[in-house]
Amino acid sequence: MKQNFTKIILKNNVLIYLSDLKDVVNQILNYHKYLPLPNLILGNAILAFSPLKFIYKSNKLMIRYKTNGAMKSLILEINENKIRGLVSNPNIETEYDQKNFNSIPLILGIGDDGIVEISREIKGNFFTSEVKIAKADIVTDLVYFLNKSDQIYSAAINDFELNEKDSTMANKAKNIIFQLLPNHSEEDKIWIENFIKDNNFKNYSINEIIEKIDGEIISTEFLEGICWCNKDKIINAINLLKNSEIEDLFSKDKQIEVVCEFCMTKRLFEKKDFLK
Repeated sequence: MKQNFTKIILKNNVLIYLSDLKDVVNQILNYHKYLPLPNLILGNAILAFSPLKFIYKSNKLMIRYKTNGAMKSLILEINENKIRGLVSNPNIETEYDQKNFNSIPLILGIGDDGIVEISREIKGNFFTSEVKIAKADIVTDLVYFLNKSDQIYSAAINDFELNEKDSTMANKAKNIIFQLLPNHSEEDKIWIENFIKDNNFKNYSINEIIEKIDGEIISTEFLEGICWCNKDKIINAINLLKNSEIEDLFSKDKQIEVVCEFCMTKRLFEKKDFLK
């Protein structure tokens, strides 16, 4: 079974988003082949923020970190059932890069100050909210955003691990998000707290967690770590320039190379592709 899904589960007045996104994360990490710390940051971000598509029921989302850390910024974009992402400065080396890189504190790349900004499409219009970084460990930042911006009591856990022999691949990428529904009671909140306390999420499989929740699976949703760039979109974007500016692009070479920053696909173009 492909590991690219989020199961939405109802337990009393608690909505639970249980995800296994190992294949999605690996699709995106394979595009970039970053060093270990940027891979840890990007993988954790994909895992934590992907379920927002189903929480917000929005087809288009953008999640952006802007920080004082070495990574500078991180971008995730969701379009329909596809997600792509990048770290703007992936050249972050640490003393743990050769071994024990799963123990690298994410704050070394994220930094200790910055914002998380989330834009979502609602009926053709984009609305943006932002909060300050809470802990720079991704999952706490997600919970802080949901609690502060959306004012919904939430809790979340990431279980993410890179392959010790190949840091461009994830061994594990599962996540759980709990949210109280409007008609919740104090017992529902206590149930969330006790479930987290009594069950070490990292020790159980997805199926074992489902059994422990013992709720109603409302739906299973799927994502793919696939970029949606294409040649026509690039041509349309460059055609927004003036003809003189397009001429300047080809002043030295007959062809120009355009590289997609999300999937690293290289495309060659000639002047005739653009001039109107």
